[in-house]
Amino acid sequence: MLSDAEFTDLFDRVADLSGKQVYIEIGTSDPDADPQHPVDTTPLRIHTQLGAVEDAENLDYGRKAILLRLQDAPDSNRIYLDPAWITRVEGHGGAIKIWFHDAFYLGLTG
Repeated sequence: MLSDAEFTDLFDRVADLSGKQVYIEIGTSDPDADPQHPVDTTPLRIHTQLGAVEDAENLDYGRKAILLRLQDAPDSNRIYLDPAWITRVEGHGGAIKIWFHDAFYLGLTG
């Protein structure tokens, strides 16, 4: 789970991509890769424009989250980033890899 400071930093980094063309990928670690040379598999890749990045709340658990909207898409096309699900954040500059339960990741590159 992310600390409040890490969550604020993640929000700011993602908010910097708001309104920009982004490359989104969803993937996981390849279980067949050599553990000393890990490789990620990326079954979903999308080029799109990121819409608004907003404060949100996970109503099921009553805690803060980040809501990412995809611009020019129906309101139902959104991504929630709940700090309780996030186990680590990697990347630098405009590239971010957000790991959920160390099982899969959401990558954003602007």
